[in-house]
Amino acid sequence: MSLSSGGLSLIIEHLDYIVTMNKRMDILRDAFVVVENDIITNLGLSAKSKPPADDEIVDGRGFALFPGLVNTHTHSFQSLIRGLGDDRILKDWLHEVTLPAAANLHPTHAYAGALLTFAMSLTSGVTTTLDYAYALPTAGVADAIIKASNDTGVRLVFGRGVNDTGEKYGVPNELIEDVSRSLKDIDRLTSEHESKNGMVRIWASPLTMWSISRDGLETLSDYVQEKKIPVSVHLEETPFDVESAKDSLGEKALPALQSSGLLEAKILGVHCVYVDSNDLQMMERHKVAVSHNPLSNMYLSSGVAPVPAMLEEGLCLSIGLDGPASNNSQDMVEGLKVTALLHKVTSPGNPTIMTAGQVLRMATIDGARALGLEKEIGSVEVGKKADFFLLDLNTLDTCPCYDPISTLVYAASKEDIKQVYVNGVKVCENGSPTLISTRTILENAHKACEDLLRLAGIGGSTT
Repeated sequence: MSLSSGGLSLIIEHLDYIVTMNKRMDILRDAFVVVENDIITNLGLSAKSKPPADDEIVDGRGFALFPGLVNTHTHSFQSLIRGLGDDRILKDWLHEVTLPAAANLHPTHAYAGALLTFAMSLTSGVTTTLDYAYALPTAGVADAIIKASNDTGVRLVFGRGVNDTGEKYGVPNELIEDVSRSLKDIDRLTSEHESKNGMVRIWASPLTMWSISRDGLETLSDYVQEKKIPVSVHLEETPFDVESAKDSLGEKALPALQSSGLLEAKILGVHCVYVDSNDLQMMERHKVAVSHNPLSNMYLSSGVAPVPAMLEEGLCLSIGLDGPASNNSQDMVEGLKVTALLHKVTSPGNPTIMTAGQVLRMATIDGARALGLEKEIGSVEVGKKADFFLLDLNTLDTCPCYDPISTLVYAASKEDIKQVYVNGVKVCENGSPTLISTRTILENAHKACEDLLRLAGIGGSTT
């Protein structure tokens, strides 16, 4: 069965399940959802409450409806270099492949890479992505990425890079600029791109704690607190990361954030692999949210973040896929399963250390909370944005389905996701984006890859 495209008003009824991810974790059976424009206006049990007639009524038998998944960390340009940095630790991966490519990024490359990255993520049910854009060597790169989000239909949080140092640790000069210039551009991006329907939000995102000076941290702290702009930053990802921050700032990353005043802002810490109990207590006091990136941490042999301890401390945990060059995909369904299994295997004999329900919360309502968007997205509830996807329950992967959350986290593949909606608009169907053709995305990607690798002087060929 194929579900028809959404319009200004849509009813999907007789769904086998609606997984709401509300506070009670309600799962509705034989249920309907009503969407008007971009908002969920009604939902309930099809057998007990007939929804009103409308322009479009879709039969949802055989499907489970889930809230759109939230990817709290990626680097969209990296889809152009995936596969070139295999089997390296973070430091070597950065210096040999990623930073040379980042230093030569032009708007055409950024647009093509973002199209590919956002389209990949949409096919796995991701409706909101934080793109951590530390690579802005030429004018127009940020605008090109935002255009790609509009053209694919993904809800975007755009983290604008803020890097004023780091030469000692291999940061190219092309990625370093005065903090005042970075903040001026954040003002511009906010003015030009933050839209009334909330499809684009602008954040500040230092590359690392060793790519921003002490003065830069303090200037950034004053700015984001005055403007109420959140910050996302890589924290304690590897031993190299830890030692470089201490060498640059004279103390570990979290104490440096505290002494600069930046912990008074809304902070999303990324990776947080090498945090200790003192760090976790500081993070809890300051309500620092975490983007857990298990696939990237495994790919780069970085280690395992202490996620169970973070949950016990009461931190807000979300899931990030990280850039497509350290993953090497944008498949959140894969990310769900890996998140659950990684922490089971590092806690032998304790299979409930990470459950399917906990993982799905991280990827939905807690991901929305990490981005400050929990009043708008992250659950299927009346009054929230119509961001959701439909999982086919009659495939080789998903049959039988006794529990839709278990089926999604442990059994399904992204190929079982048949429709994805953002703001009530169908943006993906049967594994293909609907607002822009796959052919266009691939043609752009091939051209951009060839040109970027030539400029960066790194090897590889595309087919």
